[in-house]
Amino acid sequence: MLTLTESTSFKSRRDTPWNQRLLLLCILLLVSVFSNAGIISGLAKLGKAGKHADVDVNLPKLDLPDGIDADAVAKIKPQSDGSWHVEQPDGSVKVLSAAEGAIVGVDHLTVGPKALLIDAFDLPKDLSAFERLPKGTPILIRSKHNEVFELTPPSDNGAGWMVKQRQVQMSVTDTSQLKNALWHLERPLISSQPNVLQLAKSSNMPLAEKAYGKPGTRDVGLNQLVDALDDMKRETVVLSASLRDGVIVHKGESLPVHELLIKAEKNDINLVLLDSAEPTKSTKALMKRLNEREPDVGWTTAQFFNQFSDPKGPALDLSVHASGNSQSLVQWQSKTVKTETPKSPEGSLAEDLTAHLISHAVVRTIQIHHPDEERSSELDARIIPWLPSGLQMYMLVSGFLGILALATTWRTWQRLWTIRKPQQAVGWLLIIVTWPLHKLLFLLLFLPFAGFFCFWYVVLTVLWRVVDFLVVRPISWMLLKARVNRMKRRG
Repeated sequence: MLTLTESTSFKSRRDTPWNQRLLLLCILLLVSVFSNAGIISGLAKLGKAGKHADVDVNLPKLDLPDGIDADAVAKIKPQSDGSWHVEQPDGSVKVLSAAEGAIVGVDHLTVGPKALLIDAFDLPKDLSAFERLPKGTPILIRSKHNEVFELTPPSDNGAGWMVKQRQVQMSVTDTSQLKNALWHLERPLISSQPNVLQLAKSSNMPLAEKAYGKPGTRDVGLNQLVDALDDMKRETVVLSASLRDGVIVHKGESLPVHELLIKAEKNDINLVLLDSAEPTKSTKALMKRLNEREPDVGWTTAQFFNQFSDPKGPALDLSVHASGNSQSLVQWQSKTVKTETPKSPEGSLAEDLTAHLISHAVVRTIQIHHPDEERSSELDARIIPWLPSGLQMYMLVSGFLGILALATTWRTWQRLWTIRKPQQAVGWLLIIVTWPLHKLLFLLLFLPFAGFFCFWYVVLTVLWRVVDFLVVRPISWMLLKARVNRMKRRG
């Protein structure tokens, strides 16, 4: 006869290892943190708001436009109700309401500022908010990299909102375009050692070696130009050449520009093309300016275009377009292109070539093809340049989680590769070689890639034990108890 034995005590399994206890504690802490997410989110927003609550700018260090002194700049910040918070040059604070701002003039403020400065983080949602500021007062924008740009309102001649720096400007219609324009204009472009290429007489000449020290040109044949870009990954390449209908023409030979663009996009290159009637002159002019810079000082996109502007002439109008799947094109194009370079005294171009490049039609078009904002952010987030940032983030998280579950991760690795004690001297020699390799591969490969899965294996194991103890066992015990009682009543 089958008999059932009643048990009223729970049989506890073997003690949980210390690392699993610690892991369970971490899980409980995470649950506690996420349950108070509202508080944490509020504190984070408060910290962020505190960081940008005031326009804390060290004005004397900023490169302000000519004629504007740092002591005459008022700092402004828009408020949620449409008013403006103005910190005047004398330190006093005034709030311009929406109604008041529509009619306020510079003389309405205690100390009339010569310019108003706003941080790029504090830009209003609608550009029309700037129309409530004092009329005729320049509006300056400080970017996140401490570059200063001027925002000019629509004019009577039909021109819309313009963001400019010195003699370079870009048209914008809303705040989104303004932020995009600021990103392009302040983007670092020319490093201390750019690759300035010059087409050689021989079309099959390979790329010349890079000379270190002062920037210099590197000769390359037209037929070798596309392949040469493989040696300049994630760098800036400047080429002055004659462009005709999307084709580089040199010494009777040609090369489609789109072949360069495909290679530049593949290698994340900043490709700068100068369409020049006289490539040699424009290259010499650029090199002259590059060598006049302070050591280890680069140029932003706006600063680069300013090298080709005439300080006394009109501003260069830039435009932004998509170029390829992950590239942007920043372009300036001459509105009046002359077919020939006018005759000029020998000394005028020799003394300061760059100042006269555009006025003498030496440079007709400037194109900058570079990784777009999304691609640039991905590249900037990389710790190891050749490894995608998403994979790097996974490896960091997986490595950290693998350390939390180190015992399980290490046991799994040992099962995959077990080093046993040898019986002969040759075996000991093999262990001396493989032992450090065994540990190194665990740290560099297995932990960053498999640590994530080992961690969640331990988490699920711990959770199952909790569920087993709190739910499964009590239910099993109650079912067993009920079955025993039924057997007793039948007996």
